[in-house]
Amino acid sequence: MGAFSPQQRLVIAIDLKPNRALPPKARILDLWKQAIEAIQRYANLGVTLKFNSAARAFGYEICEAAKAYGVEVFLDFKLIDIEETLRIDGMIQDGIMPRFTTCMAQNSRQALSGLKAELMDSSVIAVTILTSLNERDCLDIYNSKPNKGQTAIEYETLKFARRAKEAGLDGVVSSAKDAPALRNLLGAEFLLIGAGIRPKALLVPGDDQNQDRVMTPAKAGAAGTDIFVVGRPITGDTNPRDAAQMVLEEISTIG
Repeated sequence: MGAFSPQQRLVIAIDLKPNRALPPKARILDLWKQAIEAIQRYANLGVTLKFNSAARAFGYEICEAAKAYGVEVFLDFKLIDIEETLRIDGMIQDGIMPRFTTCMAQNSRQALSGLKAELMDSSVIAVTILTSLNERDCLDIYNSKPNKGQTAIEYETLKFARRAKEAGLDGVVSSAKDAPALRNLLGAEFLLIGAGIRPKALLVPGDDQNQDRVMTPAKAGAAGTDIFVVGRPITGDTNPRDAAQMVLEEISTIG
C-alpha cells in the first residue's frame, strides 16, 4: 500500500436518488442540485466523493464540477459489458480523470483489460461481491463450489479478485472482512477498498448491509484495507461535515 493521508483514505458515498414526484427533466436537474450540494458540503476536506449510477443522468460533468471545488471523484457505475463498450466508457472517462472508477469483476478478462488500457491515469477498481449479499445469495447467483472450510462469499470474492489482478486492474472493492485473504492473494501493492465501513460512533438506523461483513475503520485498517468507503453514517448525520471530520479523526489513529 502507498502512503495515504487520512483524507486520501476516506471516500464518502453520495447516493443520489431521483425524486419521482418531479417530471423527468426536473428529476435530472434535482439530481444535479443534490450532487453540487454534496460537493460544496465536503469541499476543502481533502476527501473523495463516490457517486452512484444516478450521476449518469447528467453525464461525466460531475468530475469537472468537483474539481472546481478541489474534490476528487469516485465513479461507482459498476460497468459491465463487452470489451468494445467498456473501452468506449474508458475513452470518455479518460478526459475527465476520476480518481477511481468501478467495473464488475464478472466481466471477461479482455473487457477488464480493455477498460484499463483506456484509463491509464485513473485507478480502475473491480467490484467483487456486494456487501449486501449473504451466503444464500452468493450460492443462488453464482452456483458457487467453495473449497472445504470456505464460504461461498469467500470463494467468489477471491476468484473475482484474482481475475481483476490478472486483467491488470488497480484494485478491488469488497467487504473489509475479506481484506486479509485478499492481501495474502494479491500482494502489498494491489489496492483494497473496503465497502460497508461503519465508524464506531455513527450508527445507521435500519442498516441493510450484511452485518457479518461490516467493520469499523480501525478494524478494517488492521485487516489490510487501504481505502474506506463510508456512506450513510456520514451523509445521514444531522451534521454531515462534522461527521466526516469525526471519521477522519478515527482514521488518523490507524497505524
